Amino acid sequence: EERLVHKLLVLPPSRQIQTPYEFPLTDLLPTQEPFRDQLEALSRKQLGALDLAFLGAQLGLSPRTLARRFSDELHTTPGRWIQDRRLEAAKTLLESTKLGISEICYQVGYRDTASFSRLFNRVVGLPPGEYRRQSQ
Repeated sequence: EERLVHKLLVLPPSRQIQTPYEFPLTDLLPTQEPFRDQLEALSRKQLGALDLAFLGAQLGLSPRTLARRFSDELHTTPGRWIQDRRLEAAKTLLESTKLGISEICYQVGYRDTASFSRLFNRVVGLPPGEYRRQSQ
């Protein structure tokens, strides 16, 4: 009787499984670098220009979406991530170059040497000059 109803209603026979219709959604999406890799590439190229607006524009994300991605994928805030990248770059420059503190400050994206030195001291535990002396 069910077959007769299907014939009269011109319905395809019912399927018990969806397997023929399944395929990975990733096949439809363009391949993208993972979020972390995109951020690292941007920080290597444009460390001095890094800020929330720049990252959002480069990644095509609104500030709110960008903040959510940072929280979900990196478990930090964009500001903290940028600060960490800048301080790591400053440590590398202090260890490997003879550039002055103010030049390093500007190269890594800070504009005020005094506030950079206070931040460096608070986070690293040593002022930049002392860090340089101890690392050599």
